[in-house]
Parts: sequence; structure tokens; C-alpha cells
Amino acid sequence: MRRVEFTAALGLCLSSAEFLCDAARSRRGAPHTLPASRTVGLLVHGSRLAAAGALASGRCRPASGAVCSGYLAVSDALLQRAQPHGRDGADQLQMLLMTALTLARAGRGDPGIDRWVLRFIAGQCALAYASAGAAKAASATWREGRALPGVLRTRSFGHRGAHRWAVRHPRATTWFARGVIAAELAFPLALVTPRPVTRTLLATAKAFHLGTAAGMGLNRFSPAFFAAHHAVRRCARNRGTGEKATTAASRGTTVLRAMTAAGLTGWLALTLAAQHPRSPGTWQRRLDRYRVLIPDWRFYSPEPTVHDVHLLYRDRHADGTATPWRRGTRYASRRARHGVWNPGNRLAKALADLAGRLGEPDSARLLLEFVVHGLPHAPDSVQTQFMVVTTAGYEETEKMAVLGGLAWHALPNTRRPGTEYSGGIPAGDKEKPQNKEFS
Repeated sequence: MRRVEFTAALGLCLSSAEFLCDAARSRRGAPHTLPASRTVGLLVHGSRLAAAGALASGRCRPASGAVCSGYLAVSDALLQRAQPHGRDGADQLQMLLMTALTLARAGRGDPGIDRWVLRFIAGQCALAYASAGAAKAASATWREGRALPGVLRTRSFGHRGAHRWAVRHPRATTWFARGVIAAELAFPLALVTPRPVTRTLLATAKAFHLGTAAGMGLNRFSPAFFAAHHAVRRCARNRGTGEKATTAASRGTTVLRAMTAAGLTGWLALTLAAQHPRSPGTWQRRLDRYRVLIPDWRFYSPEPTVHDVHLLYRDRHADGTATPWRRGTRYASRRARHGVWNPGNRLAKALADLAGRLGEPDSARLLLEFVVHGLPHAPDSVQTQFMVVTTAGYEETEKMAVLGGLAWHALPNTRRPGTEYSGGIPAGDKEKPQNKEFS
């Protein structure tokens, strides 16, 4: 249990530190930050960093440890509710880990409660891999090997060198993708197979996460899933042992253990039901309106992200002339440090999330607030306009596509009225930016 808590706490320290670093350099109104003042964001993530650091130190007593882990779980759920854009599966798993560890801390070391907490974490981990593998297996894009080159060509989540290799070796790329599917589908066997097989499956999963961290910049997935791996290893090691001794030593807490077992088992069952590709989602929205408690483990499947999302904007002067289109966002080239430290990838994830909901007024409002308040404008500008486009990243031969945009909107220092979201290409847009602007 201590290894699970320590590894998860390290992951939360990394996540909060990246949030603080990104908040310090992000412009006002960025779509992946809290919709409040920068001071509020700094206080929230600063306190989360302190709580995670206290858990990682191992010096917390059961009561104080329960308070720290409980605060991390509740604040994570509230953050998901306040600003869902830019968050990923690692954040979902961390929230589940902290909730389960809070129950273990509240049980004051009762072995029966600890056993059910470890089973819940191991079950969620196995379900995450199996769901991702099943969704990929059902996708022709993944089975035929087109998914990996598509993901790797993006500047937001890809890698130039890996993309070149994938394009030059299509057959090897196809079999590698199929190997990923097979490994994810086979991971639940780690709970029931002999120890050598369990070690092999866990080592394969660790290598996979380290590879995605280095190649795609998904650094926060590693500590989150490594923490769950400790629970998988412990459950596999203790399979079929210690049941009678635990029961005899914990008769005074039978009711509490039964409630913990029922709650965690029900939570796991709801998560399993939510992974079905044809699930209508009505009951999910009723139980979990903001998609905080019931995770979706189908990462990058069935259809992965194969385009970069860019935010372009331009201003209009008082004399009616317009400035050229300018980029409001830039993606840094993949570096080795991104495997460990990558605070900038939350903006890329937030833009991808908003691009999928561009027709919703809230999404357009968030982007407009970022453009108006967070991006530089000429001193004599009276109006601004933005549009969202997609490019093929390192494949510069593919044409840029326009997803939508906003008509001219008055800047705060003027009294000229703005317009509502139009849902298409900005009106009067005769001059389109070229792909070369994104190279």
C-alpha cells in the first residue's frame, strides 16, 4: 500500500508543479486554466502540491494522511468540474487512486479494507488496459497500422523522427500496433497467471508508458499507472492466501469492510459498463453529470488524434483595415525532457477538446476570452476575430482545414458591438493562411 501511495503522490507532485509552471507563464483566459483569477489557481495547485508532498514523504499519520489524500481526491473532482478541458486519463486514474487510498487511510490499516482497496485499484488498472485494447481492436485504423503514423505526425503529441520511421516501415508499424493491442488485451491476465508471466506483462506495460512519455510527451501517465502496477503485483502475489487470517483479525470491522467492498465493487462495475462502445450514456449522465467519477479508459481509440489544432486571430484597425492572420498557439518540438517534464501539453489537449465541441456556445466563449484577454493586440485595434484550423503536423503536403470561427468582436477598450458565434468560417474571410505558416 505504501508503494502505491508513494508513486501516486509523486505523480500528483509532478502534475501540480506543471500546473503551477504553466499558470505562471500562461496568458489570461487560457482554455486549460481555471475560469477564475490566477491567484486562485496558484493557491489550489500550491496546496495540492503540499498535500502530495506530505504523502510522498511518508511521515503522515493515518488521520493526517486521510485528510491529505481526501483533499487531493475532492479537489481533483472539483477541478474536473470547473475546467475539464486539457485533462487526460492520468488525471482520472489519480483521482481514483486518491479516493481509494483515503478509504485505506480511514480504515487505519485494517487488512480487510486494504485488501479491497488494492483489488479495486488493480481492477481499474486491468480494465483500463483491456478497454483501450478492445477499442483499438475494433478499429480498422489501428488494426491496419494507420493510427500510429497519424498520431506521430502531429506536433502536439507526435515525434518527427518516430513519424519518419513509421512512414518508411509500414509493415513493421502495422505489427507494432497489433502488438500494442495484444499486450493491452492480455494485461488482465497478470492477476491470474504465474509470477513470471505477471512480471513480463508489468514490464511490458512499463516499457509502453516510458515509450509514450518519450515519444508523445505523455509523462504523467507513467507515475499514475506505475502506482496501479504495485496493486496488481500485490494482488497477484497474495492470490488465494491470507483470507482466513485477515477475517479472524478484523471481526470488529466487518460492517465497514462489507460497505467498502460493496462500494468499490459497484464503482468498478459501473466503470466496466461505461466502456461499452454502444452504451447510450443516459444513466452515466444521471449518475456522473460532469464525467468525474466514471472514467473512460478508451485512450486514443477507436479513432486517435491525427491533426494539430491551431488558433488563429487577426485584428481590425479603426480605419477598417485588418492585420494578417497570426497564430495564438505554438507547439514546441519534441524534446527528451518532455518524457519527464511537459507542462505545455495541457494546452494542446484543451484545444483538441474544444475543437470537438466548437459548435457549443461555451467552447466559443472560452476561446474568445483567450483571444481577447490573453493574446497581444495592436494599440489602435478596435475589433478582433479568430478561427480554429487543423493541420497535419509534420506532413506539410496536406491542406489546412478550417473548423470554425467567430465574426468580428469588439475589444474591451472600444464600444463597438460584437457578434455571436457563427459556427462556420468567419464572415468576409477572403484571405486564408497557408500551411507554410505552421512549419
